[in-house]
Amino acid sequence: MQIVSYMQTEQDWLPAWLGVRYLKLLRAFHWRPFTVAEAREALSEDKLRAGLVLHELCRRGWALRLARGWYVVLSPHAQLVRGAWEGEVRQPEYLPVIVAAATRFLELLSGDLVSVAVYGSVARGEARATSDLDLLVVSERLPSSYPARAKLAVAALNPLRDLKLWLWENRGLYCNVEALMLTRAEASATQPIYLDMLNASIIVYDRGSFLRAVLARLSEKLSRMGAERVALPSGGWFWRLKPRVERGEVVEL
Repeated sequence: MQIVSYMQTEQDWLPAWLGVRYLKLLRAFHWRPFTVAEAREALSEDKLRAGLVLHELCRRGWALRLARGWYVVLSPHAQLVRGAWEGEVRQPEYLPVIVAAATRFLELLSGDLVSVAVYGSVARGEARATSDLDLLVVSERLPSSYPARAKLAVAALNPLRDLKLWLWENRGLYCNVEALMLTRAEASATQPIYLDMLNASIIVYDRGSFLRAVLARLSEKLSRMGAERVALPSGGWFWRLKPRVERGEVVEL
């Protein structure tokens, strides 16, 4: 699978000739994978010109090449989530849906979005064809009820159904996205998933380095406690939080 890497340069904002064509593609294929032939039709360009447009959009980070002859155009907000973290994705077939999902949460939550991070099997590079893509999403404000938060997640991710279907049909990758949504206040407290994220996580978006600071504080606390991550022969693991725990003692993180 070939995906053009994002490089931030002074040319990230599109020149007029390319911007006009980008908007045409965005209107025609927003989050939907498309072929070079479809791009030619949408742009009313010949094959050479359409190929140049797609090459430039990918080079500048405004589109992704999914496979030979297949592309997806990104919304403008994607420029705020793309970056060096992409090199941490060990299974690059997941990169398009990570970028797309993070961008959609940014669009939906707008200025309230604080952090987006990948954890679980995709962060470890151990995902299988039916593995979920696990995302932690931190926002300044969220509804208090779980059903309302789930409704928000569905609203964010529903436009990506064509991209997910393309990955299923062309890559054999059934990529269901599971989002754990927390407020900033909730995420400031130690969450059980953080113990997993200390070992493997990819921070995609992090305003003010909020999540990085939370994980760094937890790592420092575990170090002071003498905590140890113990691997099991089965491939699993557990945390031994203190070298010695007295009967009835409660260990708080």
